[in-house]
Amino acid sequence: MMQKFIRFLKQNTTKEQYEAITYTKGPLLVTAGAGSGKTRVITFKIAYLIKKGLSPDRILAVTFTNKAANEMKERVKELTGFTPPWIRTFHSACVRILRKYGPVIGIKPEFKIATETDQKNMIKEVMKGQKERERKRMLLLITNLKNNHPAYVLRQDHRFIQPICRKLALQLRLKANGAYYYYLDYEKIKKKYEYLDFDDLLLKSLELFQFQPEVRKKVQNYFEYILVDEYQDTNNVQEQIIGHLMRKGNITVVGDDYQSIYGFRGAVIQNFLDFKKKYQAKTVVLGCNFRSVKTIVEASSKLIKNNLGQVHKDLYAYDKTEIPVCIKSFEDEYQEAQCIPGIIRGLAEHRGCDYKDIAVLYRSAYISYILQHELIKQGIPVIVVGNNFFFKKKEIKIIILFLRMVFQNDKLALMQFLEENFLKGFGKKGLERLKKYVETLSTVSDIVKETECGKEFTRQQKMTLRALKEGIETVKKYNKSADAIQAFLEAFPNVFSRYLIAISDDKEQLQERKRSVNEFLSFAKSHQDINGLLEEIALLTDKVANVNEKDAVHLMTVHQAKGLEWKAVIVLGAEEEIFPTRHALTPAKIEEERRLFYVAITRAKKYLLITHAFWRNNWDNALKISRFVKEIPRECVIEDGL
Repeated sequence: MMQKFIRFLKQNTTKEQYEAITYTKGPLLVTAGAGSGKTRVITFKIAYLIKKGLSPDRILAVTFTNKAANEMKERVKELTGFTPPWIRTFHSACVRILRKYGPVIGIKPEFKIATETDQKNMIKEVMKGQKERERKRMLLLITNLKNNHPAYVLRQDHRFIQPICRKLALQLRLKANGAYYYYLDYEKIKKKYEYLDFDDLLLKSLELFQFQPEVRKKVQNYFEYILVDEYQDTNNVQEQIIGHLMRKGNITVVGDDYQSIYGFRGAVIQNFLDFKKKYQAKTVVLGCNFRSVKTIVEASSKLIKNNLGQVHKDLYAYDKTEIPVCIKSFEDEYQEAQCIPGIIRGLAEHRGCDYKDIAVLYRSAYISYILQHELIKQGIPVIVVGNNFFFKKKEIKIIILFLRMVFQNDKLALMQFLEENFLKGFGKKGLERLKKYVETLSTVSDIVKETECGKEFTRQQKMTLRALKEGIETVKKYNKSADAIQAFLEAFPNVFSRYLIAISDDKEQLQERKRSVNEFLSFAKSHQDINGLLEEIALLTDKVANVNEKDAVHLMTVHQAKGLEWKAVIVLGAEEEIFPTRHALTPAKIEEERRLFYVAITRAKKYLLITHAFWRNNWDNALKISRFVKEIPRECVIEDGL
């Protein structure tokens, strides 16, 4: 049986993959280039260990997503007939351990896991009267505290926790003096409800292994072998948990420091870089890229070598086809958006691509909005991944609702407009009274006629409604779409500014929302008739909502694309200050941006197009082509091809 499986491995793996799969004499670091078959190595190694006689129940394999864990389980079952129960995400593995051993540190076996909604509700109870963005930042502070300073949190060393909270609060633009007390109150209320949040699942597991040696020894002895996927994405707590669980070098970690792009979430690339020295580990490099053609592999390899302090890898392509990387420059984003649909059609009609084989990737969602509209307008089905469809963004939606209620006499739009809390001074009860009042109106126009709006409203509320009435009357005078939108912005300058601030998490997001409004104004200039504009928006939104996911071009950020692949990839907006972002002000930040660009271009199997525009809305000066494009060797590139 084992000999047959060995023959299977030799026939279906490279020399390096085979070595990584069969090595069990000590700690092993597998550094895997993009498309080099790291998932195959992990699943084949689990199968190899089972064939070698290890119990499937006693192999721990941890990864970061349920999707990856489920795919591994299915593949191992195909190879062995077994479904190892400990192929799990980090959090799932910790839940199972805490259910069994948690009582040792005072955790009831029936503890509840706080969902994201639960966390929001608890922090809302703690931070009464605070805005949503402050509450979001506070939750981020707590995550940062627990993941980056676990020793102080576990010891409850408040001499250090308090100043750390203060420092983090200043970084997150929170009130420095209150953050520490919000943290304490959040922990109290969580304990009252018997909740553990996702950070606690890791932190409490670390506490268990660090301070309960008998439990640690039991768990260590139980697991005969440990495998960790995406090791470059581990944070401090996860790295320490793995350190406590391993024994006698029974561990393989797999990852790619070239693809470490989650520093903003607390991932510590040094965990990966230090593993070999810390555990005297053997290293196997998987350098053969089975995904991409030769030119894409050479381009990405030369690009990433501009980063310092990383594990050296000689990357090469299995597919020796030489299809040049295409770089296209455009005068502005409108020319870019008008050209790309034709390129996509060309890929579909002449290069054997279905729409589902094509992706458009970008550093930041806002640069995709004009292209989104143009693709849908030209009848190309799209899926916009994440909450980034332009006309569903809150700052655009509120303007559309106002236009609908003014020019289409849309009572439902008025109700939705009120629910968006654009009008201040009503509170929850006042808003409910206002909505009931609106239900009695026969048309939206009646709210204009009713200056007093009944006797149920306060003097301040009536003043707000009069301002709404005046705004409606002002905007209604304009026939052209862009003029009407501009009139809306001028009718409610302070109110709209406050609204943008209220729905933004930070200054960067606020600026992005302002850019979106300007993009909408530019878009409206090509639609003179207001009803025509609203009709097209409704149709575009419907097309996105009802697109057949199996045959559509995917639009997403590069972060969302990690781990995915397409036959053809278009990387949008390769300009300085956009990709790399203007916020990358240190060498370390630039290196993470370069890794992100590496991830973007290595998603492509066959065709890769990188675009650059000299002018974009809301940029005062001409944009320079990204330094990352200049780092791609000229012999790999064709200008204006594809």
